[in-house]
Amino acid sequence: MIINFIALYDTKSEKRYYVIIDAPGHKEFLKNMISGAASAEAALLIIDSNEGIQEQSKRHGYILSLLGIQQVYVIVNKMDLINYDEKKFNNIKSEMNAFLENLGVYPKKYIPISAYYGENLSKKSDKMNWYNGETVLEALDLFYKEKGLEEKDLRLPIQDVYKFDDRRIIVGRIESGKISEGDEIIISPSNKKTKVKSIEYFIESDKKSIEKAGRAIGITVEDEFFNKRGEVISHVNSKPLSGDTIEGNIKYIEEKTT
Repeated sequence: MIINFIALYDTKSEKRYYVIIDAPGHKEFLKNMISGAASAEAALLIIDSNEGIQEQSKRHGYILSLLGIQQVYVIVNKMDLINYDEKKFNNIKSEMNAFLENLGVYPKKYIPISAYYGENLSKKSDKMNWYNGETVLEALDLFYKEKGLEEKDLRLPIQDVYKFDDRRIIVGRIESGKISEGDEIIISPSNKKTKVKSIEYFIESDKKSIEKAGRAIGITVEDEFFNKRGEVISHVNSKPLSGDTIEGNIKYIEEKTT
């Protein structure tokens, strides 16, 4: 059966809650898969041991690289169809590792399973005694939760500066981190340092001394600077890197037509 939609499943272990994103793997629904994978913090890349590494498996590897997902396990399924052969498993592992490493994707684990018979899913399989690692469910709990935007370094791009009575109010949306009255900040790329004098508000009920990622805010600072749209506010000890060049990879996916 070919699934052409994204399905979400809530589940939990003794350690944490999970949202499992079941994204379609068939090449005809690649856009749907990208939509599903884009919001994931970790990935299980599943390979059919009987068929080996197909073009579809490599395409999924490209997508993991494109989206920057670093927490990856490769699940080698249908081991029952190859008689739980360790050598064939190791061959798949070696070949896939060589391919993924060229993309900057480094799987943390390769887990041999038979989903049909439940081997190495929730408990160790006695048919694969040569495998000494975790089951799939045990391995899931080894994934670490990425920092939320609020826990990351402050990044507040300046959208505009409004003159209001005797105040110059710097406005923008906090993209990450948090900001408080009294914080020492630096404005890049001009490297001007100052302190947050106030976080502005329109009505008393909106008054806050600290604001977090996702909020559109206005602040005043202790020093009078000429600030302009596009500059970025950060904390002094975690300012962004600046430069006039950038190095990166451009990836695109196109649909072949006949």
